[in-house]
Amino acid sequence: MTDLSKHPLPRHDGPVTVEYLALVLREMLARQDVRYPQNDFAAGLVGTSAGGVTLGTLAKPSGRTVSVPTLFTYIGDAGRALNQRFAYPVQTANRNSVQSLDTVLTASSGASTSSIGIAAHSVKFDFGSVAYSSGSISGLVVETLYYVYADDPGYDGGAVTYLATTNPDNLIASGRYYLGKVTTPIAGTSNTITAATSANPIAFTTSTNHGWTSGQSVSLAALPGDFAVLNGNSYTITVTGAATFTIAVNGGAYAAYTTGGTATRVTTAVQSGGGAGAGVGGGRFDYEP
Repeated sequence: MTDLSKHPLPRHDGPVTVEYLALVLREMLARQDVRYPQNDFAAGLVGTSAGGVTLGTLAKPSGRTVSVPTLFTYIGDAGRALNQRFAYPVQTANRNSVQSLDTVLTASSGASTSSIGIAAHSVKFDFGSVAYSSGSISGLVVETLYYVYADDPGYDGGAVTYLATTNPDNLIASGRYYLGKVTTPIAGTSNTITAATSANPIAFTTSTNHGWTSGQSVSLAALPGDFAVLNGNSYTITVTGAATFTIAVNGGAYAAYTTGGTATRVTTAVQSGGGAGAGVGGGRFDYEP
């Protein structure tokens, strides 16, 4: 109902006539009309010069705290989304986003677990570039394929929480940004050497089953006597048993092995990328470039 104290009626002196009552009634009804500039709903409904009505800043859908005009800033006059922030469940899944780096991810392994490092980078969308801070994920399983993602519903970038999953189905969620995939490398396990032969090739025995395979490399350290020349170097191994391996070095002239030494499997960091919609080279989780 119109508050007449805020919208005083025309001044009238003299007796109240039917004409005056008609004027008051017409004025009151006019102020209930959404096209009237001083109507009761001016903050939510605004009349236009052409006789139409525009939604005001206080026109909010039931249960929402943001006005309808604000919600419609992402929608054009043709009824289509103006940018991907409005339609991210579809747009981020195709080729409409590109990372700034080819190698966003770096996976490395220690003696028992792996970690993935994420480089600072940006993603170009149709509405502009979004910059993401660097980060890391630790405690991962070695020799495992991981898909890396972050939840960023507003596509604001910055310092987000990076997560890794072995199931690509987990990449599909509203506002979820897919960074790429990477396989964690082998673990850099170590074993104590208990025997070495003065032969060609040199054969080593470890205190426990090493779990290594032929073609991998180990670095040697703390070997005694003539074998010390091998310390600090890496060698490709041929596995001859659960706790034995050889290296392609002629140790026939070495004095007999005494005691001591360690062998550590060499693990190499792996770099990868190909996330967002198109990555940089067009790769994504279901596509091998």
